[in-house]
Amino acid sequence: MTIETVSEINQHIDKTSLEPEGKVHHHHQHKNVQYTNSSFAVLLAAFSSLAGWFFGYDQGVTGGIVVMSSFKNDFCVGVYANTTVCDLPVAALPSDYRRFLVLFTFMYNVGCFIGAMFISSFVAEKYGRRAIIFTSAVLFLIGTSIVIFLPGGSKKIMILILIGRIIEGTGVGCSSFSCPLYASEIAPTNLRGMLSGFMQMTVVAGLFAANVVNFLIQDHKWGWRLSNGIILIAPITIMIGIFLCPETPRWLFKNKNRESAEKSLKRIRQTDDVTAELDAIADAIQEEGDHFSIIELCTTKKMLERLGVGVAMHILQQTTGINPVFNFGGIIYQSVLGKGIISLLILSGANMFSTIPALFLFDRLGRRNLLIFGGLGMAVGHFLAATVFVTGCDVIKTIINGTIVNEETVSCQTSSGILMLFFTAIFVCFFALSWGPVAWIYAAEIFPLNIRARAVAITTGSNWFLCMVMAYVLELITPLGIHGVFYLFGGLCLFSAYSSSPNDPPGQKPQIIFGNLFNSGLLTGRKTGPELFTEYQQAYGDVFLFWVGPQKSPVFCLPEHAQTIFSDRHTFDQSPLFIPNFDLLCPNGIITLSGLKWKRHARVMLPMFKRAKIVHYSETILHCTDQFIDKHLDDNHIYKDLTLRCQSLLMNIIAFIAFDHDLEAQIDSSCARALQDFVYYASQFMIAAWLPRWLGKLYLKLNWKYQRAHRILRELSEQIVEQEQNKHNDCESQRPKNLIASLVSSLNEQANDQQISSGLTQAEIFDEVLMAITAGTETTAKALSWFMFYMSKHPRVQQKIKQELKEHDLAVGDNAHSSSLSMETLDSLVYCDCVTKEVLRLAPVAGLTARRATRDTVVDDISIHRGQDLYIALYNMNKDPRYWHHGDPTEFIPERFLFEDKNHHPYAMVTFGGGHRACLGQDLAQFELKLMIIRLMQRGVSFEDTPENIGGYKQQVTCCPRHLVVRVRIDHH
Repeated sequence: MTIETVSEINQHIDKTSLEPEGKVHHHHQHKNVQYTNSSFAVLLAAFSSLAGWFFGYDQGVTGGIVVMSSFKNDFCVGVYANTTVCDLPVAALPSDYRRFLVLFTFMYNVGCFIGAMFISSFVAEKYGRRAIIFTSAVLFLIGTSIVIFLPGGSKKIMILILIGRIIEGTGVGCSSFSCPLYASEIAPTNLRGMLSGFMQMTVVAGLFAANVVNFLIQDHKWGWRLSNGIILIAPITIMIGIFLCPETPRWLFKNKNRESAEKSLKRIRQTDDVTAELDAIADAIQEEGDHFSIIELCTTKKMLERLGVGVAMHILQQTTGINPVFNFGGIIYQSVLGKGIISLLILSGANMFSTIPALFLFDRLGRRNLLIFGGLGMAVGHFLAATVFVTGCDVIKTIINGTIVNEETVSCQTSSGILMLFFTAIFVCFFALSWGPVAWIYAAEIFPLNIRARAVAITTGSNWFLCMVMAYVLELITPLGIHGVFYLFGGLCLFSAYSSSPNDPPGQKPQIIFGNLFNSGLLTGRKTGPELFTEYQQAYGDVFLFWVGPQKSPVFCLPEHAQTIFSDRHTFDQSPLFIPNFDLLCPNGIITLSGLKWKRHARVMLPMFKRAKIVHYSETILHCTDQFIDKHLDDNHIYKDLTLRCQSLLMNIIAFIAFDHDLEAQIDSSCARALQDFVYYASQFMIAAWLPRWLGKLYLKLNWKYQRAHRILRELSEQIVEQEQNKHNDCESQRPKNLIASLVSSLNEQANDQQISSGLTQAEIFDEVLMAITAGTETTAKALSWFMFYMSKHPRVQQKIKQELKEHDLAVGDNAHSSSLSMETLDSLVYCDCVTKEVLRLAPVAGLTARRATRDTVVDDISIHRGQDLYIALYNMNKDPRYWHHGDPTEFIPERFLFEDKNHHPYAMVTFGGGHRACLGQDLAQFELKLMIIRLMQRGVSFEDTPENIGGYKQQVTCCPRHLVVRVRIDHH
């Protein structure tokens, strides 16, 4: 779990203000906060954590009391059966009594869930943090009293006892919420981890004490009542002592006034010098705003991210297997060693004593490091315990009346049993050092104050919900056997751990499961790729780490890096495009393939993008541009949808030159639908492709709009292929003239000889048609929209282009309609070339590209492992002032390509990807862009700025202007 905690960042969602090591920074630049006396805060945290005693004690006591004779005498003997039957193994007990045993535990967990999820947040928000601690103690006292003081021997009374278990569990659920919340708000920043960890310490101490008490009084006639009742000392102490504890300054400041908060803070810090810390609290609360409702919590992206992380922490904590180990450890080691209660004492002791050093390691090693190494250590413990069981124990099925019963009799060598217990204790130790306390600490730290209570209630409730689920899951995995259960939980522990490398470059801390996808703002739409990686380069340097889910990838930002990577094609093969899982959207497209498959597709497609072929498309491009001007541009009109109109133009062009298909003729019917669905289809690229693969598949499967768009585009592809097949059958010997003809020719080649693998299949051709539409439309259309934006900001550039056209005797105005251009003239328009290059430099089609290492290697002293993805930030290189010297490299200055920047570093400007996997259609795209620019200027089109034309980046497959609002002028003279 590696999201920044509230102790490390400002409570406001976006700005950094709080840092560790006892310093608080915020936007008013108050002086650093120094904590001189923390003893009283430590005492308060320790006292509030007494609630953890009855939390842990009640968790540990239940498994022992249900097997005591006193418990059976009260609820089984004389109610369901006689003493002999009630002493039988669990499988042979009366079914109604077994159901009561299940409900005795289940109702407790239901109460825990209710308390954590519903009651705790309401009381904490409305009445304060002390109030919820008091409430938890009262509920536990009432519930436990009902359970232990009601007599047994009656089914009706047993119903009341189950009600008492719900109330008892509700108190425990509230305590699991209140303790870490209170401790985190009164603790100094540099001790927050340790003080919040008191909760886990008292929980494990209570659990250990319960096992000791069960062992000592198991044969007493009131054994289960005494064992359950001893812990009532803790809630009574809390109910009295909580009135001597101050309320947290944060809650007082938020709900009462500054004076109350100042008085409380002075008492907690034992000093009058609290102005700086109080001002920091005031700033944080002011920036947080009003309280969030539950609906706002679940619909606000930033808060939903943190809520997901908090819930994931508790889910992963439970899936380590800690509850099954303690709930069923007695049964397991009774079979393995013959000493189940002593084994549980050893495990609970290991749990308690390992938690002590954890209190001091939180703020020294960091949360994430503890989670990584803790997860690995737990996995080792599980795997070794399972392996010892497999190699040193025999499992015998019990046979009754000739029928095999699913009851296992385990026979183990004593040394194997001891070794298995030892490795299980290792698992428990690593859990206590890491996932045990960290899950509770994070739930209190990662949320701003105005939502903390409600959010922590939800995350804590998820923990209790998983407690119920894990019991059910254990029933399902019983056929795996004891060793299978250990192996399964070992695998889940591995899932919780991250790999680590000593020479990783710096970068933002990743969130568990999601990496940097959410906390960077990339998937939430808060930031685009260009904005994000520019910010990261400024913060972390020319090489930084970016986590795509659980996978870490270095990002390189220098032309020298690109040159090294692009030139070594044998080491750096193509990654899944520039984003993972792109093949979910287009599994058979050339852009997602590598190796021999890529070569097979390239053999068919590459000839269609040679310059000799491209020059024949000029008349088509000019004709479509003329249609675009005539139908879509009006004089003195302000346009807000020019990007969409550019996509329409490019879709029409690519349909003509690649498929010989006239979409413009259908603009009012099928083309309009195709364009609409294409825009939506393309918008899903940056969502599904970045998600974990299984989640991306599920997202696309359930997204009916995507399925509809895909179906319509697929039908368009089939129509194009069918149309070309009919032409191909009529003149089979004719050489392919365009892309679709080449694709269909390859399809026929595949059909004519099934042994020839060089042709493409039907599915591959359909995907290539979709990819041609997507790539051919998305890239150049966005570049054209950027041209319009930059022209509106730089009218002098428009005038210089038109002046150059006149100098080459090209018609301008109405006379330019349907005029042609020779290649010689086109090549002589140097300033137009400069403008085209400058547009692509500032807004590269591929702002980011990726490679996957085929072997272990090193780039700029950064170790790259075989199979690891790495990214090249092309956008950053295109604007790096170390390589661009003519004026400000972030400014639009086409003249730079006429002067010193003419001979820039060959890899300082990479706009369509590089190396052997550069975009096949990059020459066509640049040719199209230049021709469209020339025709627009020839026809007298000008773009004027407006107040709403503020630009910015909008991330789709490629980046386009977020706010493109320009006035179009058309000079007909």
